[in-house]
Amino acid sequence: MQIGQKAGRAGALLFTRKVWAGILNLFVISYLARVLDKEDFGLISIAAVFTEIMNITWLGVGDFLIYKNKGKDIHIISAVFWLNFFLILLIISILIFSAPYLAYYYHNEKIKSVIYILTIGYTGIILSNVPQALLKSDFDFKPIIIAQTVTGTLSQLSQLGLAIMGFGVYSLAIPGALFPIVSGIYLLIKVKPKIKLNIEIAHWKEIIAYIRFIIGSKLLGRFAADGDSLIIGKTLGLTSLGVYNIASRFSNLLNQNLMPILEDVSFPLFVKYNQNNSIVRKQFLYVTRLTSILLIPFYVLLILFAPLIITTLCGDKWYDAVLPLRILCMFSLVESVTYSTGILYNALGKPKIKFYFTLIFTPIFLVLVWIFSAQGLVLACIVVTVLKMINFVYHVYRAGRIINLTIFNFLKEIQHILIPNILLAIVYFSILYFLHNINVKYLMMVMYMPAIYLITFRLYKKDMLKDYLLVCKVFPFIKVR
Repeated sequence: MQIGQKAGRAGALLFTRKVWAGILNLFVISYLARVLDKEDFGLISIAAVFTEIMNITWLGVGDFLIYKNKGKDIHIISAVFWLNFFLILLIISILIFSAPYLAYYYHNEKIKSVIYILTIGYTGIILSNVPQALLKSDFDFKPIIIAQTVTGTLSQLSQLGLAIMGFGVYSLAIPGALFPIVSGIYLLIKVKPKIKLNIEIAHWKEIIAYIRFIIGSKLLGRFAADGDSLIIGKTLGLTSLGVYNIASRFSNLLNQNLMPILEDVSFPLFVKYNQNNSIVRKQFLYVTRLTSILLIPFYVLLILFAPLIITTLCGDKWYDAVLPLRILCMFSLVESVTYSTGILYNALGKPKIKFYFTLIFTPIFLVLVWIFSAQGLVLACIVVTVLKMINFVYHVYRAGRIINLTIFNFLKEIQHILIPNILLAIVYFSILYFLHNINVKYLMMVMYMPAIYLITFRLYKKDMLKDYLLVCKVFPFIKVR
């Protein structure tokens, strides 16, 4: 099987798993939004931000096996495992030490308990990081998908069950602590990596030299991505943060589930051909076209029907999340078609580019969000969206220079998706502005996706056929016979 087909099969399996997880997560969020307070969502958002920020530290360690070693050297495998082990211990220590201070800072003792619970899940990362890296380097995603699907499903159902039993905010935290451990044990048993008791500290310098910029840029990027929640929670309170959290969850629903697929599949694929810019450019444009045709219509739909979606799924008490949702969806739309630029840097051995830019961008972002968030949640959402869009557009330009791709040519690749969505969105918005019949609104929402693909096919038949042939080349099992 060719590399492209293996990547395609891996992507298809991961996509199926993520779609299931997304659908399940949608129902869980909808139920929890009805039984939990806005402050509870704000509280869990604060705790999750700190655990996610700390979570960044170990990510680049596993990438080293894919980029440099590809899992062939037992000494490197052992060095990666033990470096990861000590990094996780450091993370757990920092979280345990900082939890009481965070609880005091945000005037809520529950934050401390939630952070303590979530740190338990880090032992699963110790077990799963090396097995996952070895599997990804061989494009063998099936064991990863099995582990994630089973534990992810059980985790979501557990959140629902615990909420029904009255565990409140802890219903979101407890499954997140237990099931990563189960997943890690399964992958460790399945892969059986050859790990020596010798920590191989002599190789740590080489690993750190590679991952330092990756970890640095991801850590700063996570502060930029989630620092807004920390600031809003302090300036506007946990109730406003709860509204922001709901808007963020819905605006990021697909990106959160699908962007990791891009990283998991595209990174080893780009690494495979990182000596040939023309091939990497072709793969990058294919990924861009694929994500655009799938995600752009979804986010336009979400923007148009935000009031209907929020009130139907979460209840009328969350109506004040509608405008923040629409604003944040603009960023998610841009992110969905530009996300893989960061992967390019790492695959081509140039992670320092993103690191240096993020080093400048992050403090500017946080200061501006702090200044404007005091004026209200809507203005904070606008500032967050504009700044994050600037960030991603810059990386399209910078990554494009490496692979000889201009922004004009980048946009040209997806114009057949952008233009029909803009035109139909204008028509839909004009109708919805004067329409008050909720049943007709539901019908319009259901018909948007079929309508946009039909219009796109009629206006850009050659481009749509090109997309179809590209998909069939990687996923031959979907080809119409």
